[in-house]
Amino acid sequence: MSTPDKRTALDGTPRAVSHVGRDSQLRRLFVETDGQDLVEYALILVLIAIVVIGILTVLGGKVSTVFSSINSGLS
Repeated sequence: MSTPDKRTALDGTPRAVSHVGRDSQLRRLFVETDGQDLVEYALILVLIAIVVIGILTVLGGKVSTVFSSINSGLS
């Protein structure tokens, strides 16, 4: 068991900080995967956005022509 360090809280009162807690926090940082899920979702969203932008770039002129013909047909 390690001896705690004396540190002060924001209000100036002393508090004990254990080295054991710091080690378990570091271990938990490498073991937990919650943050990885968020990064994976962000990468999927970026990939979808790139695909949509690519499709709109390729088909943009054709879609504009179709909407123009629909608009003229309704008039």
